[in-house]
Amino acid sequence: MLLSVLTAEILANQDIYSDYKIAKVERYKNPSFVGHEFLLTHIILRNKPILLRMERRPSATGPNAIGGVSHTVRDPVDCVTRVMDFNPKEFLKVSHLLIPPGNTLLLADVCRVCQANSKTQKYYRLFSAQCYWFCEIFMRRMVDDYKFVQVKGVAHDRGGRFGAWLRVRVMSPNAAIEDIQQYDKHLKEDQERSANSQLAAWQTKFSGAVRRSREQEQSDLAEMAKRIERCQELEEGNRSVIKNLFEKATRDVGNGA
Repeated sequence: MLLSVLTAEILANQDIYSDYKIAKVERYKNPSFVGHEFLLTHIILRNKPILLRMERRPSATGPNAIGGVSHTVRDPVDCVTRVMDFNPKEFLKVSHLLIPPGNTLLLADVCRVCQANSKTQKYYRLFSAQCYWFCEIFMRRMVDDYKFVQVKGVAHDRGGRFGAWLRVRVMSPNAAIEDIQQYDKHLKEDQERSANSQLAAWQTKFSGAVRRSREQEQSDLAEMAKRIERCQELEEGNRSVIKNLFEKATRDVGNGA
């Protein structure tokens, strides 16, 4: 989902999303050669954890905004993805925000910062407004505006830098797309595994329900058979009593005669 779409929805309905509280924001780097970076936002909704991955991706070439070098300017795809199963061992942690206990940081606050970032740099720029810029500026705004502390991660020195030109390696748009496609592939595989797991659980649950239904049906039939048998016994007993009474009445009539 485009981050702008989520932001518009959240900011337009803040009362609905007032329970979406931020517990932690982490900055991660893909360990591949490209080293694409993204933010992982930990949300707590009524004691239920939710993970959102936020990042800046390049897409089709956009307006030429810097001196005719069109290959460095692209339409940004600032997007957000819900992560169902995140393994931190697969990525390098650059840093995270230290949010004090009891501090109320809402999803709407995060969206405001992302919205401000998107307005500051509308287009994807290879050397100055790529995924590194997106993550770093977000962290800086959170530190400056909300007075949070940014704690360095084990891979902080490997965090991407923006605006450094040829002094450091940067990520080309095509390489970024390849790196993101690889992540999307893994994400799709995880989602398929999760869906298959949920399907298997549903099938097990359904099979159990069918088995229990059949067992209950068999139990009901057995109980009904017992009731029919008792009714037949009662009916036979009644017939025997009537027969005895009839025979006795016949004898009494005969004796009286």
